[in-house]
Amino acid sequence: MRRKINQEKLFILLFKCLTLSIEYKCGIYWQTL
Repeated sequence: MRRKINQEKLFILLFKCLTLSIEYKCGIYWQTL
């Protein structure tokens, strides 16, 4: 269960990253994690 939740969070982050289409912002997102 816990692993599934983590995967969903990662998927949502990736999806947001793709929708934003801003690599720089994406990089900041990953650094803050």
